[in-house]
Amino acid sequence: MKKIKHLTSLFISLILGLTFFVRPVSAISPQVSISEPGEYVNYNLFKLSYSALTDDPGVITAQFYFRKESGSYAAFGPVLSGASGQVSVGSDQVNDQTKYFFKVEINGGAASDETSVIYDPGAPGLVQNYWKEKVAPGHYRLHWKNPSDSDSERVFIYRSDETSFEADGIHKVGEVGGTPNVEMTWENSTPDSTKEYYYALRVVDKAGNASGLVTDAPGTVTSSSVLGTSTTSPSTGTSKVTQLPKEEVLAEVTEITPTVTPAPTKFVKAVNEVTEALENGDGKGGLVIAIIGIFLLLASGSYYLYVKRNK
Repeated sequence: MKKIKHLTSLFISLILGLTFFVRPVSAISPQVSISEPGEYVNYNLFKLSYSALTDDPGVITAQFYFRKESGSYAAFGPVLSGASGQVSVGSDQVNDQTKYFFKVEINGGAASDETSVIYDPGAPGLVQNYWKEKVAPGHYRLHWKNPSDSDSERVFIYRSDETSFEADGIHKVGEVGGTPNVEMTWENSTPDSTKEYYYALRVVDKAGNASGLVTDAPGTVTSSSVLGTSTTSPSTGTSKVTQLPKEEVLAEVTEITPTVTPAPTKFVKAVNEVTEALENGDGKGGLVIAIIGIFLLLASGSYYLYVKRNK
C-alpha cells in the first residue's frame, strides 16, 4: 500500500514538473520609439533620439532615415548600438522650406517608428488694412486683417505714448489669435485719458518667426534685439524679423513635483521580476518555470529512492 502511495506521489510530481517544463516561452516583440521635434521649427540643427525594447538589449542596432515630403527615405548618421541613442540633424538633411519625415529602424527593420516636422525659417506677412479709431477718451479700437500665411498664429500688439518707441516686452499690451485672412477688431483702454497713444502690430507664425511692424506712430518704431540681431521697423512696416523676441513669449509654466519611489530590496525586486515575467509570459518567466519543473522532478525522484531504501 505504501509503495502505491509512493508511486502515486512520484507520478503526480512528474506530471506537475512536465507541465511547468513544457510551458511555451513567449519572446518580447521588438519595439522602438523616436523623439518628436515639434510640428514646426525655424532651425535646421537639432537632435533626434530613439528608445528600443527587445529580448536582448545588448544586440540592438539602430539606423535613422529622412525624406522630404513626396520623396523617398535615405539613411543618415552612423549605425547606433544599444537600447537608446541619438543622431544629429543638419543642413545636409533639412535645407528647404517644406515638410520632412524622419524614421528609425532597429535590427534591420524588426521595428520602426516615424515622425515629421515642417521647416519654416521665413517670416510671415504683415497685417493688412490696419487703422485705429479713438472711440472715447482713453479708449481705442484697432482694425486689421490677418495675413494669408497658413501658419500664421498670433498677433502681438505694442503701445506707447511716445511717437517713437521700441516694440519690446515693456510696451507689449496684447496678444490675439492670428487665424489667416480674418478681419480683426481689438479694443484697448489706456492708463491716461489725457494722452495720445500709438500702436504697433507684429504677426508671429507657428515656427516662432515674426513679421515686420505695422504702426500708426508718426515717429520710428524699432524692434528690440532678436536672438543677437538688431532689426528696425519703420512706420511703413516693411522690414522683416525672422526670429521671435524671447522676452515677448507668453506661456504658463506648471511646476511638477517629482515623486520619489523608494528602491525595493533585492528580494522584493527579484520577486517582482519573476511575478511580472509570469504575468507577461515572456522568456524569462518561461525559464524560471522550467527550472522549477526540473527541481520538482529531481526532488520527487530523490524522495522516492529515499523511501524505497528505508522501507
